[in-house]
Amino acid sequence: MKEKTRIVDMLIGNLKTQGSISYSLTDNNEAQIILSYEQRVLAQIAKDFFEALCLIRLQLEAENIIILCNGSRYDAYPSGMSRQMSNGLALYIHKLGEPSKRQDLVNIFDRADMELISSVSEQKDFYYKWLASLSNKNS
Repeated sequence: MKEKTRIVDMLIGNLKTQGSISYSLTDNNEAQIILSYEQRVLAQIAKDFFEALCLIRLQLEAENIIILCNGSRYDAYPSGMSRQMSNGLALYIHKLGEPSKRQDLVNIFDRADMELISSVSEQKDFYYKWLASLSNKNS
């Protein structure tokens, strides 16, 4: 995969800014993300782009910095199939009690509103809550 670049909106505390995310697959078919903002550069390599983004978000959380993208939404998480098919570039917007549908698929780097953004742990917690809501519905 050839390197691609996206501009993303960010918040550093209450200050709005923009960053640049470059992403590509390494020779070992691992996902690499490089975030450049405010004369800083962060890079992560992981099994897919969603995991690499989460690693970068964890670094940013310690400094009260967030990326306003779908990959940072509390209700967004990839399925196993979307991770395989898109290398983690596509994920689902989940609604409690409702199974994921194809129209719920979004790009990880597309812009998301601030009120939808969460920490990595809050995002994972919502994903497990969503999974439980599906099994409770079938009981």
